[in-house]
Amino acid sequence: NGGGEKLKAGYYFYDANLKLNHKFSDKDRLFLSGYFGRDKAYIKNEEEYLYYDTLYNDKSNMGLYWGNITTSMRWNHVFNQKLFSNVTLIYSNYKFDTYMEYDNLANKQSIEKYSFDYFSGINDYGAKIDLNYYPASKHELKLGASTTYHVFKPGVSVLKQTIDTTGLETKMGSREIYGTEINVYASDNITITGRLKADIGINYSGFIVKKKYYQSAEPRVSARFLITESLSMKAAYTRMAQYVHLLTNSTIGLPTDLWLPTTDTIRPQRSNQVALGFAYNLKNKWDFSIEGFFKDMKGLIEYKEGASFFGVSDNWESKIEMGRGWSYGAELLVRKTTGKITGWVGYT
Repeated sequence: NGGGEKLKAGYYFYDANLKLNHKFSDKDRLFLSGYFGRDKAYIKNEEEYLYYDTLYNDKSNMGLYWGNITTSMRWNHVFNQKLFSNVTLIYSNYKFDTYMEYDNLANKQSIEKYSFDYFSGINDYGAKIDLNYYPASKHELKLGASTTYHVFKPGVSVLKQTIDTTGLETKMGSREIYGTEINVYASDNITITGRLKADIGINYSGFIVKKKYYQSAEPRVSARFLITESLSMKAAYTRMAQYVHLLTNSTIGLPTDLWLPTTDTIRPQRSNQVALGFAYNLKNKWDFSIEGFFKDMKGLIEYKEGASFFGVSDNWESKIEMGRGWSYGAELLVRKTTGKITGWVGYT
């Protein structure tokens, strides 16, 4: 018997970048950088009506937001003309949250109230050291090591309900999972002959989670050979392991992807990739290139049949399955680099 309704909806985002550097001397520099970003979409609705001399208010609020924070501090030190180092400290945070709130008031006194909140995220704390060494004109050595401490929040649902003065709170979901990742690598970019250059390296990675230790030796090699002064061939092979999984939901058009860890039952992702390409330069005016690749993957995850994003917070490891994947493709590129008209066209 009378009243009104107020509806408000919106979407906003912000991105902020910060970069600072300081030169202590010709041999020492400090670099600070940070990125802060968030997106949020929301709907708020309030309805007011009078019923038998009682003024009722129904308030609802729902939405979702997601955001990232990344910060790093890097110290660059030059030992001499042949050796310099970078020591870096890193912190990053990702969070996703979707929520719904409802409040029913009578004469401005709450008689029923409930809320639902689902959130997921990951925090990373890392440190690494990278060395670049030039022992001779035909060698460029790169050495390094890093460690990252991961804190995963795979997904937690919180339901709160209050009727009159009686309250109930239910919390479901996986507990936080902690994992430590390490990497040690070495590579050498070698000029073997005037026609042949190769970049040969190996990375050792490990991941500690729930008293389980996974490890992987990952060789990688790439080479470039000049068949003629105008024609060159490139080839590469890479093996990789990844200990963080991305679980994607393709049924709803929202950014509800979950970052999930390798656990004692969920194995790491592993891949092998090969690539082969040819490049041709015509009269120093035109560049033509064609390149193909093939990638084989193991340990990919996706939802089981019938499972969805909205139910994965409760014991998520039982709601996914693992499998294999393949990707392959080719790219053609033509570039004109000189003259009054320059440009490029590519097809992949």
